Amino acid sequence: MGEWGLRALFLAVAALTLVSLIALGYFQEINPSEAKQLYESTERYFESLLVPGDFEATATNVLVDFALLVLSCNIPIIGPVVAGATSYYAGYTLKAQHVVTGRGDLTVIATDVVNLLQIMAITVACAEGLFLTYKVVRREKAEVLGTLAVITVELGLIVLSVVIEALQALA
Repeated sequence: MGEWGLRALFLAVAALTLVSLIALGYFQEINPSEAKQLYESTERYFESLLVPGDFEATATNVLVDFALLVLSCNIPIIGPVVAGATSYYAGYTLKAQHVVTGRGDLTVIATDVVNLLQIMAITVACAEGLFLTYKVVRREKAEVLGTLAVITVELGLIVLSVVIEALQALA
């Protein structure tokens, strides 16, 4: 199997794993007081990224915040763990939102464009992290141009999600 076939296999594994971890996080029990604390903390964090009336500043804040996360998911060994932990916590946070507000059930992930783009970016990055881990373990060289191409796809997904999110936040 060539490098791109292997990447495709890792993409399928990453997608299945990360979606399962989101669901696992969502289906955890959470008491109302803990849910409220987590929800309010998350809301404060996202509000800290917003600059009212300034699209460019808001987009830059969200871009830097999310890009660092996604790019870290490419790191061999550590990256897939970061992606998995982030996915689990996203599901758990979504559950907290649902407990507190009554909104935000698990289907919101599949119906919100920004969420889908973000999940796609993290999944592609996790898959590349798995691919690079495989190469490190086997002591093989990875093709740098292939990794750069994958990171370019990730950055495209990130920019698209950030533009949509910033427009929604300032609307």
